[in-house]
Amino acid sequence: MKPALHRALIAALVAAGAASAVPALDFDPATLIRAGRSLVRVEARVPGRGLGIGTGVVIAPFTVATACHVVRDARELAVVHGGRRWRIAAQHADAGRDLCIFLVPGLAAQAATLRDTRELAIGEPVTALGYSGGGPQHTRGEVVRLHRYDGSVVVQCTAAFTSGASGGPLMDAQGRVVGFLSFRLPGPDGQFYALPVDWAFAGVHDADYFRPVQTSFGTMADRPMLLVG
Repeated sequence: MKPALHRALIAALVAAGAASAVPALDFDPATLIRAGRSLVRVEARVPGRGLGIGTGVVIAPFTVATACHVVRDARELAVVHGGRRWRIAAQHADAGRDLCIFLVPGLAAQAATLRDTRELAIGEPVTALGYSGGGPQHTRGEVVRLHRYDGSVVVQCTAAFTSGASGGPLMDAQGRVVGFLSFRLPGPDGQFYALPVDWAFAGVHDADYFRPVQTSFGTMADRPMLLVG
């Protein structure tokens, strides 16, 4: 995450906006299974550091959102779903918010159901889902605070996640995506943060929103080698 955004979010802790608390609810396992259909693994190969793993969310047909720090400094990228690697045709990078959007033609994945992050309430149950430890893992928690920032809210929650889950979905009890997992801070209570859903669509109708990317391919047509300039 960019230092400026990190500092701004920390400063926002003292001015967090909060809604009324709601009772905790149990999560339906079937809901997590359905949510997994919109989950992709992001593989980023960085020179000198090897292969890094992150998570992405299909937010619309052929469109994937992830955290920009997942792909920072990468020279090769792959979006993986259903045992296949998919070509990335274009991207939008909002590094200041740590949010990147990929266009992935032909991606055979179901788009997630989204919910406006600003509708969340303090105490509302949430689940973090992502590729922690090499495979999809989920953790449950609740919303601790809602930090007003840059026209929306950044979610602080107790649903713990590790670096492999970065870019993955934070979901409500109905499996709707209410945020994108971004960063965590040391501390005993609820130091896990997710970016608001509406940031993924800011400026999406602008003519220059997506930037074409140069790709080269290996022996399989669906295995991309994205060269990030």
